[in-house]
Amino acid sequence: MAGKKAGFITGANAKIMIDSSTIAYATNVNYDIAVSTVPIEGIGRYEVWSNEPVSYSCSGSLSIIRYTKRAGVSGISKVDANGNTIDQVETGVNGSMAQHLDPSKLLLSETFDLKIFEKTDDPSLEYRVIEMKDCRLTRRSGNLDKRGVLMDQFTFVGILAGDAGANDDAGISASESGDQDLT
Repeated sequence: MAGKKAGFITGANAKIMIDSSTIAYATNVNYDIAVSTVPIEGIGRYEVWSNEPVSYSCSGSLSIIRYTKRAGVSGISKVDANGNTIDQVETGVNGSMAQHLDPSKLLLSETFDLKIFEKTDDPSLEYRVIEMKDCRLTRRSGNLDKRGVLMDQFTFVGILAGDAGANDDAGISASESGDQDLT
C-alpha cells in the first residue's frame, strides 16, 4: 500500500461551502437525515403489517473557529480583512447568513445549500460528497474557554439532503417529491 492515497474524507481534506462561499476554519460538521414511520396494525395480529413512511427531515450543525481582523496582520494567509463573521457569508441573491438570526431581517433571509467536498490539488477533480438543500439557521451559540479559541456553533434545518457525486445531483433530484400531487 506504499505510495497509494486513501480515499477517506477527513477534516484535513474536506471543503465546506455555503452556496458559493467556502467556509474557512469550519469544524465539527454534523448532519442527520430521518424518516418517520407509522406502524400499520391489523385486527387479529400482534405484530404490525408494515411500517410506512410519513415524513422526511434533515438537520445539522457546524462550528466555525472565529478570527478577527488582526489575523491578516499576524501573517495568516488568505483571511478576510474584517474577520470571519456570518455577515460575510452570502446566501441567495442579496442575503447573508446573519439575516437568519436577526429578528428585523428574518423575513428577508434566503435559504442556502450546504455542500461538503473532498478537496484536491486540482479543483476540477473535487468530489461533492454530501449536499443539503434549502437550509435555514435555527440556532447560534458560542464557546470560549481560557486556553481555547472562540467557536461559533450553528444549527440548521434543511428540506432535502443526500449523497452527491462529482457533478451529479441524482442523489438530490431523484428524491424531490414536494412538487408532485400524491393523490
